[in-house]
Amino acid sequence: MAFALRAFVLLCGIIGLATAYYYTPHEDEGTDYCPKGWTQVNCRCFILEDHERAFLDAESVCKILGGNLASFRSALEYAVVRELILEKTSDPSADVWIGLHQALGDDNFVWTDGSTVRFTAFNNNNFPGNCVEIEDDDRRWDTDLCSVENIFVCARDAYKCDYRRYGGGH
Repeated sequence: MAFALRAFVLLCGIIGLATAYYYTPHEDEGTDYCPKGWTQVNCRCFILEDHERAFLDAESVCKILGGNLASFRSALEYAVVRELILEKTSDPSADVWIGLHQALGDDNFVWTDGSTVRFTAFNNNNFPGNCVEIEDDDRRWDTDLCSVENIFVCARDAYKCDYRRYGGGH
């Protein structure tokens, strides 16, 4: 069973890489865009992966797709992703992994992509755990055990994006 699951994850990764490789960019020099199936917010791209994985497995799938588990740099990004979850999930009661987690031996939270934590949306009743999920009931953030399997959101930078157009760097 474990071999079949690993083979499936590997196959998904190969398909994701092939899709990214064969995706033809726009010819316009200044065009911002995301790969097919991704949702663009300013210079970032987001995609909901509607199959359950433990936190580290979900991060591995996002890396195969050219990104990381989602980090949020603004309330706008988070609002768009919340809508994306509502539109695209097959199970509206599912919790969703994002890329925030506690650093080892530390109470500080860090994003898997290494970006600075500028925006959070924690609820008031966090479950004991080191990895952060979007709760299905209030769409706020909660911690949970990293071994729990959730659906997840990946993020990556948009191709050829003019960051000045969206108010600064990444």
